[in-house]
Parts: sequence; structure tokens; C-alpha cells
Amino acid sequence: MMEDQSLSLKIAAVVVLYNEDLKSSQTYLSLLQPEEKQLQVLIYDNSGQRKNYTLPQHWQYISDPSNPGVGAAYNTAISWAKSSGCSHLLLLDSDSVFPENALQAYLRQLKETPGLVLLPTVTQGNKILSPFRFSWGKTHYGNGIPHGRIRDSSVVGINSGTMLPISRCNSRSFHEELPLDWSDIYFFRNLGRPIPAVKLELQLQHHLSENSHATLPNRLFRFRCYLKGIHLVPSHAFERGLMFFWAWIRALKWTLAHRSTKFLILYFKEVYGGK
Repeated sequence: MMEDQSLSLKIAAVVVLYNEDLKSSQTYLSLLQPEEKQLQVLIYDNSGQRKNYTLPQHWQYISDPSNPGVGAAYNTAISWAKSSGCSHLLLLDSDSVFPENALQAYLRQLKETPGLVLLPTVTQGNKILSPFRFSWGKTHYGNGIPHGRIRDSSVVGINSGTMLPISRCNSRSFHEELPLDWSDIYFFRNLGRPIPAVKLELQLQHHLSENSHATLPNRLFRFRCYLKGIHLVPSHAFERGLMFFWAWIRALKWTLAHRSTKFLILYFKEVYGGK
């Protein structure tokens, strides 16, 4: 476990898996393996079958075949990190690529701002995914957001790569009915606006789980979760209406892409048929 005696910093991490081998994942290979003696790690495995990993003694493995999503995993990790005496928790997906000495970059910033959330620049190809602006009911990807303290009230970040002070979290920080979509916006909005965060001079590559090759059943499941989440994210009536408008655009896009009216049917059931 990484520790700084002068500031009592103890850093833990949680990585969420789904039908993927930990030791072949990009996050493990680029960050966890090189730092396995420096980090206390919780592996939360949402796969259908328990794995038999050989892990360092200060790591913990949880198998949850019910696959409740990242909200339950992160809330469990917050409670675990707090009970382990950790001061900060690093949220990780399985498919992020961290540069060399990434952990040291987090620690340098923590020495200056131990009470703030730390957000790296997260990219996919040439697109900046995080931090990003959320306004007018939709995401605007993160071009032009400067490094340093976040001052813009519309800025939030994705979960993966985010370093959280445990003092700002509790066992209900993430909404457990938001398995993936909207979970980050829910969390950050409950922290306040602008969020108490710093954008790091650290960049990592990330692969979004939703992509152009998604199957129809998978995309329908994600769209159902997306629509449900609109009801749960803290927002006012006008903004929620805009969120449903953009969801309608998404339904049209995927209807054309998959040549299926199931997205439109699902949309109308959600909007006009209740939750």
C-alpha cells in the first residue's frame, strides 16, 4: 500500500471486471502489475463464474455473478477502503492504458490537494472523453478544459481513472440502480457544482464498452438502462426533457443502424408508459 507518513495518505484501488481475465486486462498490465506492492486493490468480478487468481496478500477478490454494475462495486469498494484505513480510492475499469509512473503523478497532486477529486485526461483515439462538460441535457467532450482546479460548473468526469478522497464518499455515493450509464454524472452532481476536483496533467487511453460492433440485444439492454437512468440523475424538469430529446435522437440512430423498431418501442414505453 502506498503511504506518505506526513499526510497519512493510503491509496487503494478497485477494478471492475465483466467476463474478462484480470491478468490480461489493459488496466492490470499497465498499472496494477507494476504497482502491485504499492497499492491495496479490490477486484470486483461481475462475471458469471468465480476465478481462482493468485493475488498479493493485500489484495481482495469479490465474485458477484448477479452483475449489479459499477455502482454496487464502487460502493462496496468505498466501504472496504474506509474499513482498511485508506484515505483515497482509485476507480478503475478493466480496459484503460496508463502511462509509466501514473501512480506517482496522482500522489504528487494528492500532496498538494488531498481533499479534492483527481481527474486525469482520458482519451479514446483522438477524442478526449474526460473530463467533459454536461449541459443542455447532453455530453460535450472535453476539449478546452484546462489543467488545474475545476471552475466550470458543467464539468464532470468518467469513473475510470478518478481518484476519490474517502472523506467525500459513503456507501451510497453511487446509485446502484445505474449499472453503467449516468453513474458518473450522478456521483459528481452529488458532490456539488463546480465539483471539488483537479484536472491532472496525466493522460490515459480508454476503450468505451459501447461501440459500433455492439449486438442488437446488448444495445437494447444498454438503451433500456440509459432511459431508466434519466429518471434517476439529479436534474430539473427542463433538463430532463432535453435528456429525453437526445435519447429520442439516439433511438432514431440505432433504429437505422440495426434496422429494428425495438428502440422506438422501448423509448415510447419508457417516456409514456412510466418507469
